[in-house]
Amino acid sequence: MQSSSYSKLFKRGLAEKLLCFFIFLTTSTLFESFLLSILSKSPWDFAGSSWIFKKLYILFYLFYFTLLSICSFLLWITFSFKKLKLEISFFFCISLLSIIWTYSFIFKHNYFISLITMLFTLFISIILNMLVWKKSKISAIIFSYCTLWILYLFILNLFVSYSNY
Repeated sequence: MQSSSYSKLFKRGLAEKLLCFFIFLTTSTLFESFLLSILSKSPWDFAGSSWIFKKLYILFYLFYFTLLSICSFLLWITFSFKKLKLEISFFFCISLLSIIWTYSFIFKHNYFISLITMLFTLFISIILNMLVWKKSKISAIIFSYCTLWILYLFILNLFVSYSNY
């Protein structure tokens, strides 16, 4: 009896789904704008970086946050926020840690703090990928690309930290 009332309560129409998708996308764009404001004040003088690297980095991070919003949206379509409290908290933590990493790595050039931040981000990302896999396989596959991006940035940070110490 309770499951039928639950499914009626959380049955969402197309307009509500589209509206919420744009809310998720707007939230991810907000995080991207924080990154862009950090990057606009950065001298970008690490590892012989150039204009092309800066544009590719911004493009990959935009793709990363878009994938995060799509993954969280696909989870939200299927489940309510009551069942996704831990997952949404992890999504939010990963987004905040990504901003902290960008600030400490690119703007402040504090490679040790950025390495620790990226290690926490990678750890939370792997845990979140396992949690998402239990709920939605498609969302987990989409989120695995985000985890690979975090792993790439961790390896990049590791090499830069090793070369500077």
